[in-house]
Amino acid sequence: MSLGRVVLAPPERKELERRVRSRSLAVELVRRAKVIVMLAAGRSYSEIGEQLGCTDRYISPWKERFKQERLSGSVQLTASTKTDRDLREDWDGRKSGRQETAGAA
Repeated sequence: MSLGRVVLAPPERKELERRVRSRSLAVELVRRAKVIVMLAAGRSYSEIGEQLGCTDRYISPWKERFKQERLSGSVQLTASTKTDRDLREDWDGRKSGRQETAGAA
């Protein structure tokens, strides 16, 4: 896991907070915005995972994608080379109680 903190410029924070509050965006886009805002607030992967119901394997690629591409990277369907199926398995694994704990930030 990359331990570097996510730092948001004021316009990025404003846009991500708008996405977090949105009732018309896709649920997945809202979840990604929440992950980035929580990382910027210094929350750990385990705290984010508990609150949003996702694993480190879900959080890490979106963190890296945001750090590389900023806001434009958070609107893509998948992060890195992961397939939609991989991301669903990460999500489903968390929901069924199969959490990964190694490398949590």
